[in-house]
Amino acid sequence: MARTGKATLLISDVLADELLRAPSDVASVLGSLAAECLKPLDSTDESEYLRNQYLAAGVVGPGSASDAHHIAIATVAQADLVVSWNFKHIVHFDKIR
Repeated sequence: MARTGKATLLISDVLADELLRAPSDVASVLGSLAAECLKPLDSTDESEYLRNQYLAAGVVGPGSASDAHHIAIATVAQADLVVSWNFKHIVHFDKIR
């Protein structure tokens, strides 16, 4: 959808940091997209506060603080959808509730 202009991908600084440690085939996916379909987002005091609230509520455990931060940044940015490479935490059906 991003390639055809039907969606804009919100790319947080948290994701950018994670991609530095990702396998090259994963990191290359974003590199293959035109800059026009990507919108960079920075962490803010509001997203960090919300991340801490998610952690305090037990939405995910302390070891998944970056997952909580992804959700917080998406929430602050009013993203329509969160996409993940796996179903361990943030898009796990039991966690969505």
